Amino acid sequence: MDTKQQVKHIFLTGQPGVGKSTILIHAINHLRKKQKEISIQGFYTKECRGDDGKRIGFDIITFSPTSSEQCVAPLARMGKPKKNDAAVGNYIVDVDAVASVAVPSIDPSQLSSDPGGGGVIVMDEIGKMELKCPTFLPAVTQTLNSTAAANTETTIILGTLPTPRYGRIIPCIEDIRARKDVIVVLVTKANRDSLKNVMQHVVSQALKNNNMEWMKALEPYIYTRPIDAPSMNGSANTTATPTVSLNKTKKSSSSPSIVTTTPCGPLVHSHISPRVLLLGQTSSPMPTNVNMQYSERSLWTILAPMFQSTTLTTTTIEEKEEHYTTLKDLVLTRGFAIWDVLQNVHEKTTRKSRSKIDGKRQKPNSTTTTQITPTPNEIPSFLNHHNSIVAIAFIGKQAFTTFRKHFAQYCQKKDFVMMMTTQKNDSCRRSRCIKMIVLPSSSRANSRVTLEEKVDIWKHELMPLLLPPISE
Repeated sequence: MDTKQQVKHIFLTGQPGVGKSTILIHAINHLRKKQKEISIQGFYTKECRGDDGKRIGFDIITFSPTSSEQCVAPLARMGKPKKNDAAVGNYIVDVDAVASVAVPSIDPSQLSSDPGGGGVIVMDEIGKMELKCPTFLPAVTQTLNSTAAANTETTIILGTLPTPRYGRIIPCIEDIRARKDVIVVLVTKANRDSLKNVMQHVVSQALKNNNMEWMKALEPYIYTRPIDAPSMNGSANTTATPTVSLNKTKKSSSSPSIVTTTPCGPLVHSHISPRVLLLGQTSSPMPTNVNMQYSERSLWTILAPMFQSTTLTTTTIEEKEEHYTTLKDLVLTRGFAIWDVLQNVHEKTTRKSRSKIDGKRQKPNSTTTTQITPTPNEIPSFLNHHNSIVAIAFIGKQAFTTFRKHFAQYCQKKDFVMMMTTQKNDSCRRSRCIKMIVLPSSSRANSRVTLEEKVDIWKHELMPLLLPPISE
C-alpha cells in the first residue's frame, strides 16, 4: 500500500451482529490496562433489551477522557414512525441524544495535549441512525481533519462503518474509506476471533510509534471492496476492479472455491428492476469467488431448461464460472431476484448413525448438536426498496412455512398475498399486494415430482410474470 506513512485511523466494517463493536471494545479495555496514560473518548452503541430479553432499541455509551464514568443515552427505540420522525426501519432515532451526547464526545479538543500523552477517539458507529442527526457527519469530518489539536502523531481514531445493504452504498461512508489516513478492516465470523487479538496489539503499537510496522498485522484483514462499488465484486465508477476474495484466503487456480459461514446477500441485477423474488429457506455460504454466489444451488437445474440453457456440466473451474455467469445473467435480466428466508447458512453434514432403543430411532448425542436460532433476512425492507417485485416464489413448502412464521404480520391468512406498506416521497403511504407462489422444491430429495414436471410447473407459474427477453 502506497499510503502506509499516512494511515493513522482504523475502522472496522462487516455485517450487522458480526462482532465489530466487541472487537473494538476489547481493544479499548486492553489499552486501558496497558497504557493508563492514554486519553480515550468517543462513543459506542449497544443493544437495549426489554424485561423479556427482546431488543427494543439501541443506546449510546460514551467514553470520557477525564473520567471512568460513562454516559448512557438512547440512540433509537422500536416503534411506529410518524411522518416527521427520523427513522431507520422500525426504529425511531433520538436525534437530540446524538447531537447532545455522541457529537460532543468526539470533539478532539478534549484530548490530552501533553507530549507523548496521545489519545484515542472512538466512533462506533458512523451508521444510518447516527447520520440522521444533521450535526453528526460535520462533527466526524471535523474530527478526522483536525486531530492536530490533540497531538496528531499519537492520536488515532477507532471506529466502525456499515457495509452496503442490498447494493446501496452511503456516499459519506465511501468518502471516509477513500481517505489516505484511514484503513478499513473487514470483520467476518471466520476471522473475528483472530482479529480481536490482533487489534488489541495493533492499537497499542499505533500509539507508541509512527513507523507503520503495525500495518503489517492488519494486511490479511484489509477490506478491499472498491470505493463506490455496491459489492465486493462490483466496479466503481472510475476503473474496472478485479474480483477479490471475501475472506482474503489465497487459493490456487486448480482448487475449488473455499467458502465461509458468511451468508450470501440477495442476488439481483445491478440495473434491471426485479419482478419475482425467488426464496429458498436457508442461506448459501459466501464463496471466496463472489462471482459464484448461489452456484451450488439445485434451483439452476430447473432455471437452465426453463430458459433453454444447458446445465453446469463443464469440468474446469474457469469453464464452470463462465457458464454459470452466463446463466445467472440470463436469469437476472428476465427479472428474477434470488435470496433466502433465513440468514442462517445451510451446512451439509454427513449422516450420523442413530442407535435404537425399544425399536425407536434416537437423535444423535445432544453434546454434538449445536442449536442455532433462526434469524430471518430483512425481506420486507428489500421488497420496499424493490417496489417492482410483483410475486414471491418459494422454492418448496418448507421455505414458505418458515416465511409465514417470521413474517406473519404481513401475510393474509386465506390468500397467498403479502400486504406491504411502502413510502413514496416520504409523504404518503399505500398498501401493496405481492402474490405468493409455492413451487415444488428443486432438491433431488423431492423425488415425488420429476425434473421435467418441476420445470413445467415453474414455467407455468413464473414465465407470465417475467420481463421479455432482451433483444440481441
